Amino acid sequence: MASRPKQAGKAASPRPSGSDEADELGAFGRQLRRLYQDTVNEPIPESFRDLLDQLEADEEGGTDEPGR
Repeated sequence: MASRPKQAGKAASPRPSGSDEADELGAFGRQLRRLYQDTVNEPIPESFRDLLDQLEADEEGGTDEPGR
């Protein structure tokens, strides 16, 4: 059986153990949840509310053209 040639100058990067990897994933998940929750809790800008109100009024009026 032929042996594989060694790659000069490349050191194997250490891989986290199973529990270290799980800890990193848990921390990542917590950060994502926190970011998502912060985004959900942000107030809707007034200009966006105005656009939503205009869209709702257009739908109730039965017009097919926006703003009319």
